[in-house]
Amino acid sequence: AVVSTQSTGISGMMWTVLFALTFFATGWAACNNLYYQGIKFVITNDRDVAVYWPNGRPDASGAIDRTTSPPSGYVNFPDDREYKFWLREEDGSKIYWDNDMGGHYWPITNKDGCEEEKKDETPYSGCKDLFYHKIRFAIDENNKVVVHWPNGRPDAPGVIDPSQNPPTGYVNFPD
Repeated sequence: AVVSTQSTGISGMMWTVLFALTFFATGWAACNNLYYQGIKFVITNDRDVAVYWPNGRPDASGAIDRTTSPPSGYVNFPDDREYKFWLREEDGSKIYWDNDMGGHYWPITNKDGCEEEKKDETPYSGCKDLFYHKIRFAIDENNKVVVHWPNGRPDAPGVIDPSQNPPTGYVNFPD
C-alpha cells in the first residue's frame, strides 16, 4: 500500500495523495471469515469478533478496529484470558496474538465472506468506487474523487489525474 501525503502548502488539511491500486485491493483482512486448523475466526458488523472451535472448546468473543493498519483488536477466551490480536497479510496472512509481528500466530489457511471491489470502465484501473475497510473512494467521470467515511467524519473532496502513472491527485480533508 502506497499513500503519499506531501503538504501542498495550501491552508487547511490539503494533501497530495498517490493512489496506488494495491492500497484498495481486497486482501484477506477485508474478509469476514478466516480459518486456521478448523478454527473459524469471524468478523461481524465490521467490529465484533467470534472464534469458533471444532473441538468443543468454549467460543470466544471480542472486537476489532478495521480502520487501523493493520486491523487489530482483542478476543476474550472464557476458559483462558483476553488476548490482543493483529491481522497481517503482508507477511504471509497471519493473526498475531499478544504481540504484533512476533510471538504466537495463526497462519490463515482459508478465507471467505470477502468484500468485493466494484468496477467500472474508467482510465484509472477500471474502478469507479474503491473500498478500504468500508471507507469509500468515489470517482466520477470528471475525475472528481470524494472520500466517504463510515464513522461520520466529513467527506473529503478532491481530484485525480488519470494521465499520470500511477494516477495521482489530492484530497481536501475538511477537519
